[in-house]
Amino acid sequence: MRLRTALALSRLALAALPMGLLAAPAFGQNPPAPPGPPAPQTPPGGETQAPPEKPKTEAELLAERIQAIRASIQEAKKQGLEAETDARDRATDDLLKLGEKAIPVMEKFTEDLEDPVFGASVRDAMLKLGWISPEMREQMAEILERNRTEKFDSSGDGLLVQGLGKFAVEEVTKELSAKLKEDVRVNLVTLLGELGKDGRLEVLPTLLGLLADPMFKVRGRSLWAIAHSWENEDQKHRDALAKGLDERRAVPIVLSLLRDDEQMYVRRSAARCLGILRRRECVEALIEALDDKNPYVREHAHQALVAITAATLKPEPAAWKVWWERAKAGYPPQVKAPPKGK
Repeated sequence: MRLRTALALSRLALAALPMGLLAAPAFGQNPPAPPGPPAPQTPPGGETQAPPEKPKTEAELLAERIQAIRASIQEAKKQGLEAETDARDRATDDLLKLGEKAIPVMEKFTEDLEDPVFGASVRDAMLKLGWISPEMREQMAEILERNRTEKFDSSGDGLLVQGLGKFAVEEVTKELSAKLKEDVRVNLVTLLGELGKDGRLEVLPTLLGLLADPMFKVRGRSLWAIAHSWENEDQKHRDALAKGLDERRAVPIVLSLLRDDEQMYVRRSAARCLGILRRRECVEALIEALDDKNPYVREHAHQALVAITAATLKPEPAAWKVWWERAKAGYPPQVKAPPKGK
């Protein structure tokens, strides 16, 4: 009796269960997967909305800006050589405005096979922003080693160092602080002069500091390097150099070397430097140098006076003094550089 009652209760319990739970999978089949998320709803317009775009990275934005700069050059090419030249000049300035953060992105544009000139402009901008490649480090090390072993090539190494930019300024300045032979240090100053002419005005503080160096050849070569920096004919460069010289009171330092340095080589270099800088305030000191005991100093002082004033007087101190007194009073009206082509 009890057994019949239990079976009846079991049948009633099974009948109460949902039908889906009673259906067992066939042998060898996986059980059914649980229900997934609901399907995306189609808006009333009938089109499924696309997911929002992922924001661009800073590198991608910089690459787009560089591409735009390159495209502006390609467009300018269609308008002629002059337009293209102007566009390339602007491109260098625009690349520099991107800043150091753009250097890793710029590297991808240095090997531009379709426009190698643009690739060179990118590389130049990277150098000015402080980029240093492994090849640059190796080349700089070779230049310094040649100098230490007295195999220095002033013209060849001078050109090579210009391509190394700010990195070369730092490495040469660091090398100058070591205990080296006088001729080795003179060669290093020559490199600073080449960098200065190439537009690297970071050399100016080091060169002015070397005007007090105990080695007279270093003092004289530093004067040459300052004058050599001025020989870059770009007016922006000259204006920046003149400002740097004024801020550091460089001209009075050069004048003191012209008057007081014991070494003829330094006095002669000072006279030449002042003549290239063409500063009006140097005229009286150069007239005094026409009485220098050394003929080479007198010769360079006279050449400097002619370059600054455009006067054609002989190297006679008395005649120059009379002329200068009249010039200061307004006759001739002003001291000026000689006309172009003369």
